[in-house]
Amino acid sequence: MAEALLQTPYSTAMPFIVSAATGGWMDEYDRQRLLSYDLYDDLFHNDPAQYRIMLRSSDEKPIYVPTAKRVVGSLARYVGKGWGYRVLGADPLATEEVVATDEQVAAAQQAFGQLFARERLLSTFRAGIPEWLRRGDWLWMITGDMNKREGRRISVRPIDPRRYFPLFNDPYDVGRITGQELIEEITIGEEIFMFVQTWLKASDPGHPNYEQEEPEEGFEILRSAQAYSLEDFADVDKRKPVNYEGNVAEEYLVGITALPIYHIRNNETSDDPYGRSDLSGLESIVAGINQTITDEDLSLAFMGIGMYWTDSGAPVDETTGQVTNWKLGPKRVIEVGDGKKFGKVDGITSVEPFQDHAAYLKREAQSAVGLSDVSVGTGSVSTASGISLAIQFSPTIDAVKVKNEAINGVMTQMFYDLKEWFVTYEGIDLGPVVVVSEADDDDLMPFDREARWKEIMEGVTAGVFTLGYAVSVLENEFGYEFPAGYVAEVEAAGAAATAALDPFAARTSEELADTEIEDVEAASAITA
Repeated sequence: MAEALLQTPYSTAMPFIVSAATGGWMDEYDRQRLLSYDLYDDLFHNDPAQYRIMLRSSDEKPIYVPTAKRVVGSLARYVGKGWGYRVLGADPLATEEVVATDEQVAAAQQAFGQLFARERLLSTFRAGIPEWLRRGDWLWMITGDMNKREGRRISVRPIDPRRYFPLFNDPYDVGRITGQELIEEITIGEEIFMFVQTWLKASDPGHPNYEQEEPEEGFEILRSAQAYSLEDFADVDKRKPVNYEGNVAEEYLVGITALPIYHIRNNETSDDPYGRSDLSGLESIVAGINQTITDEDLSLAFMGIGMYWTDSGAPVDETTGQVTNWKLGPKRVIEVGDGKKFGKVDGITSVEPFQDHAAYLKREAQSAVGLSDVSVGTGSVSTASGISLAIQFSPTIDAVKVKNEAINGVMTQMFYDLKEWFVTYEGIDLGPVVVVSEADDDDLMPFDREARWKEIMEGVTAGVFTLGYAVSVLENEFGYEFPAGYVAEVEAAGAAATAALDPFAARTSEELADTEIEDVEAASAITA
């Protein structure tokens, strides 16, 4: 990445960062990127180790409110909801329809089901959403190991974005990645070294097949891994690999034609290879909330403990004649000389302005990422129903759908490329099967239990809904469990109760039924 311009996606974070310690081998853009990861992690965890607020007093114990955690946590509640995969027998976007066999579809279901269970992908996915929202970058990596037993050779796991550095053949076309690097510090003996893993496509000048005509099956990925001296790493011309057991000379990933790291960018922007945190731009608001609450805490302390004044001079101990301290507290009397005064400094009588200001800042922080009071759980859905609820919740739905599209796009590509790994490492050919990533966008609106219950009960009373329909709604939407034959028992009990209230009703019904039968028989005889 070229040297950063004055304005970077991380400029708003820099004034709030305490530490400036990063590796001297990276450029200014990546230095700010890695520092921002630390800042947003600390804001989320409410740990002021890497950020600060500007105090207006000499108080040494400022209060840090977990605003960032609440914003990210509320948004993460909806992003990627119900995420999973779906196996298709054919690619719906293909120009030529090639349909997979039932055996291939079943094999894909089994292979991906085992992979999801073994790698705990569902729980890992849910745990990774808050990290993605606060850091802005989410990276998944595929690896294979032929030394493992069959059925366990492929691994899929997230990796720390601090280690990730994409490579570009054209620095002005950052959307076209030609390679990937993972860079991390390692310790060999008592010395620190830089360990670099590199994967290159044939579109990168470092690949042996660069600028050659690509065959139908594609060019295989070139991988290498080398450890370098920390002192020489910053200067490319001085880099020389050191002896390390993890070093790997250039080798092809047999059968693999796609780069193994998959990058999901949050809040994508043009010509930027990285995503952006949902906390970006909110740093000053978070600091302002912390400052407000800290000022409120100081004010409450002064209101409770108080600050006093007197024109009588310091108190004197009657026994020793020495100046002593004032004795203030319950059941104590302060006595001063004639003509002297003793009083308490007047201060604020209410902290409501602090609370109002903090609440305003919180609402602004929430709305900046598409959250409303209903979204974060501080507003009641019963007070905002129908179109009002939809309007209040629509910014959240819009924000979540954009993020789900980013997730599904990258993860579907990863699932597609996994077919190569299954062939190479497990000997499983899934053919034209298509596996897509899916997240639930249709069930995000909060469930208004009270309003729905009222609707069902009024419908049953008016005769619009049958008892059977009402019971099915209560089972599916409310979670109630009814015993088998419940509807028939209730209807029979209702009929018995009606008959008991009107003992002649049943006899009248029987006589009317008999009359109808006689009329039908008479009409049949005449016709004959």
